[in-house]
Amino acid sequence: MLLNIGSNALKFTKPGGNVTIKGMLDDEHRIVLEIADSGIGMTEDEVRLALQPFGQVQSAFTRKDQGTGLGLPIAQSFVELHGGTLEINSRKGRGTLVRVVFPAERTVDPARGMFREAMGLLRHGDSRSHEGGKG
Repeated sequence: MLLNIGSNALKFTKPGGNVTIKGMLDDEHRIVLEIADSGIGMTEDEVRLALQPFGQVQSAFTRKDQGTGLGLPIAQSFVELHGGTLEINSRKGRGTLVRVVFPAERTVDPARGMFREAMGLLRHGDSRSHEGGKG
């Protein structure tokens, strides 16, 4: 998912432009990934098209670097399978920001004790995962 979004940012940013990737944990303990570029950008209609399977935004620049039109829809599906969201904010000729947010349940947070609990399960095994056997 991150590879696809990042490669799109690089592909559609002209030489001398900028691509940045940030990862953070927000105040609600959600994992947030942001991929920003100073590339060709898209209109709102083009964003909707790019999120459809096999949807490709046609322009002189994109025809040079065509793909299948499956990358963003697949990335969005992966994010949603994990209960997250994928947002695209873009301005034609100004660039694009893709923001992926995964829910706190997908985060291992030492402050909430989840890390210690997960490590305990790894060390001692989880007898609930074995049917009819010993833990």
